[in-house]
Amino acid sequence: MTIIKMEGSIFRKLEAKAKADFERWEEVNKAKKEKQCFNSIKSCRVGVFCEWAVKMHLLNYYKFDLLELNVFGEKERHNKKQFRGKPDIEVITSTKHIKAEIKGISEGQPKSQVLTYHADKYHKNNFTHLIFCELFLNEENEVAEVEIYLIEQLRDTVRNPIYKNLYGKECYTNENFINTLKNKKQIRSIVD
Repeated sequence: MTIIKMEGSIFRKLEAKAKADFERWEEVNKAKKEKQCFNSIKSCRVGVFCEWAVKMHLLNYYKFDLLELNVFGEKERHNKKQFRGKPDIEVITSTKHIKAEIKGISEGQPKSQVLTYHADKYHKNNFTHLIFCELFLNEENEVAEVEIYLIEQLRDTVRNPIYKNLYGKECYTNENFINTLKNKKQIRSIVD
């Protein structure tokens, strides 16, 4: 587990990128006359902050052996286009070639879930890993922390048991997080 903290000017830069990303997706959705997926500032923050934290973690972890680091989400935002079939992040060292999808969540959401459909798509595109993160955000104090709580090889992910997420969709779920998932569902059924 790794925790990456963002505050001050870094927080403000990432927040600006998240807001710009949100606005870009709103324009894309208007042009298509139908939404590809639900767009919110919250989801854009998760994407931008988690991606940046993973990048910092990988730069630190592979600092003496890093040959190349590609962050395709950053490139998509900069070029205002999508790279279909590309991982969120790609790391090339002298001994490894990692193509990873970043699965970020907001604080308190169920951990380590990936839709079976998405996992199959990642496998088809030769991704090697999934990186799971949770964003803790304090807008008022301009502070955020991202906990990178699991880095899992895709081949291990698809061996995980299948549980439904909060929307009833089938997801591979790491066995270490099944109890927290069951507790969230029990709490939710009591509240509902």
